[in-house]
Amino acid sequence: MWVKDGVDTKALPLMIELMKYGYEHCDVVILEGIMYDEWYSPLFKTANEMYGMDIYAYYFDIPFEETVRRHNTRDKKQEFGEEDMRRWWREKDFSSVFNEKIITSDIDADSIVEMIYMDSANEG
Repeated sequence: MWVKDGVDTKALPLMIELMKYGYEHCDVVILEGIMYDEWYSPLFKTANEMYGMDIYAYYFDIPFEETVRRHNTRDKKQEFGEEDMRRWWREKDFSSVFNEKIITSDIDADSIVEMIYMDSANEG
């Protein structure tokens, strides 16, 4: 959205409206990104009010060095680098709203996809 991130970011009201739209018009809504708990808790609280127990939340608890290594394997690695990532980094920024499943660096991508798929498939 190319707006400044932080307390009272202008993106927050739009993200809330998009989530509400998704709730009304879609079977599945995915909220994904680097969202600091203290800045985005109004979004998380709205999601919790709307979806209740139908929320699957995941937190990637991966060391910074591993995060950089993984980023450098992506096509988007030229868009931002380690210096940017270091500015954004927050260690253990768990949600105060959601009960997140923790994903660690020893879980491979296929297993992560399988876990998320199985969590959501078991509901439906």
